[in-house]
Amino acid sequence: MVKQKKKSTQISSLDKTLGRIIGIEVQNPAEFRKLMDHFKQQYKERAEAYGLTGEPSDKPDVKDYAMKGFMEICSSDNVESYIYCVRELLAGYWNLNRVVYSFSKEVLDYIDNVLHLADFKVDMSQLEWMASTRPILIEAPPGSPVEKVFFGRVGFISDSMPNDEKGERPKFTSMISLLYNSDSDVKLLLTHGVRRPVSFVLNDAVSNQDEDAPGLSFAMKLVAFIGYMNSHTDGKELAFEETSIKNGVRYKVRIPQITGIMPDETKDSGWIRAGLAPLFAYLDRKNMLESFQKESGDPLEKIVLPVKEYDQALSDHFVRQLVIDWESSRNLYQFDDETAFWAGMDYAEGILAEGISTELLDYMPHDTIVLHPLGYDTDTASLISRCTLEGSIPGIFIATVIRNRGAGVYYFAENLPIIEGGPADSMNDVAPEILFNLCIFKHILTILHRKSIRKMANEPLPRPSWLESPPSKAESMPEPPVVRQGGDINDTIPITMYDLTKRAVKRVSQKEAARRGGWKVAPHTRRKHYHRYWVGKGENRHLEPRLLESMKINRGEKTPSVITHSVGL
Repeated sequence: MVKQKKKSTQISSLDKTLGRIIGIEVQNPAEFRKLMDHFKQQYKERAEAYGLTGEPSDKPDVKDYAMKGFMEICSSDNVESYIYCVRELLAGYWNLNRVVYSFSKEVLDYIDNVLHLADFKVDMSQLEWMASTRPILIEAPPGSPVEKVFFGRVGFISDSMPNDEKGERPKFTSMISLLYNSDSDVKLLLTHGVRRPVSFVLNDAVSNQDEDAPGLSFAMKLVAFIGYMNSHTDGKELAFEETSIKNGVRYKVRIPQITGIMPDETKDSGWIRAGLAPLFAYLDRKNMLESFQKESGDPLEKIVLPVKEYDQALSDHFVRQLVIDWESSRNLYQFDDETAFWAGMDYAEGILAEGISTELLDYMPHDTIVLHPLGYDTDTASLISRCTLEGSIPGIFIATVIRNRGAGVYYFAENLPIIEGGPADSMNDVAPEILFNLCIFKHILTILHRKSIRKMANEPLPRPSWLESPPSKAESMPEPPVVRQGGDINDTIPITMYDLTKRAVKRVSQKEAARRGGWKVAPHTRRKHYHRYWVGKGENRHLEPRLLESMKINRGEKTPSVITHSVGL
């Protein structure tokens, strides 16, 4: 006869934590389970009444019989009932779908001293949103201001919650439970999804005279880190090591191993140091390029874009190709609002009536140009390239990328009025920001065109061939520079910046570009790779591949990661 395994009479660590969160503090296992069963039944009934049997962060679909009670809970006179309702929905769902994050002291040191998360300019409400699609439990290392943190959000708001600075209602309410080392010391706090920088939220909590301020600031810092990693396509893989637990998963938080340069989120335009990766929701440029290269098949020049029909899949494919192409040169053209205004005054009418001519487009300095508006929106960039439209018509492709919002794509035929050249299904009129980008683009091409003409006019006439003296046989040929074939995805390619003015395209100095972009040293070790070198002389001179050993790159040197151009009137 097989012996049945005895059911454990002990209360697990996670069950005890859940009990502390919902106010069950009894130590007797039988009594604890009885109270827990009662709580589970209450959660089930409330979740069904509010239409929240799925994630509590969803919008509620309140049943008719429960509507009166729901409205009373959300009224400004019943804040306490609202808090307990939120707690019940979050804790009940977490009990069925447990998500735990465990931090170490080393990770906390990295967050404070390397990432400088407390100085982030990133919107805290966005990170709260990304951290709490499902409610989470955070375990802090010994000696931390709080032992554990329970965090989650719901999509219905109490009338007691204030509007944001624009007078709009917040989109969600977050509940945070601070569990101190004392078994009975638990604090429930509410925050609301108002757009504020991480730095403001954390520093505001510290400056508050409340006794829970240090614990709240510490807890929100951990929430911000989890949300920041979850907001990137490769963040979860880089920062969290997953293991299964009963009814859920535990993530061991680790220091993310970035092969390139991370964005400097303490600066408004800190994404520049890491190139386009942050705008496309990647932490590591290498991961972005590998993913885009895997998803992209045909080379850039073979892509044909339809004129009359908007094709999102084809446009996404072309955007990926543009990103791959730009990351091999990384030239950034910057312009301010005044430059955009004057460029619009000078070029808008002509662009709408005639488009951009092939003659000017032939002066594009790079296959892909990135424009970056300074000032009002520092997380925006526009990629511009030439393309082929349906019917082998040459055209212009523009992808405007806004961080956390994706890319909007537009394409126009060359030498044709813009209104007639755009696909009818994608837009009725030209969006103002696209027209400004086209004006800036034409401004760059016009300046480069004029510069080329002046250079040709000032060049001396070539000497007749009969005046040239033949080279002496004794003279040795100068050694040519190293010819580099291909590229390594791990290499740090500097960004070149240009400022646009009314009369010039000015290249920004490396020192000034580093100050604007906020890039730092990115030391790394390059793997073994081949270079081709010229060897021999005269008729025997040829290229010979040679294997170079692994080498250290940029150790102790400050090298920018992006080339930035500023565009001005």
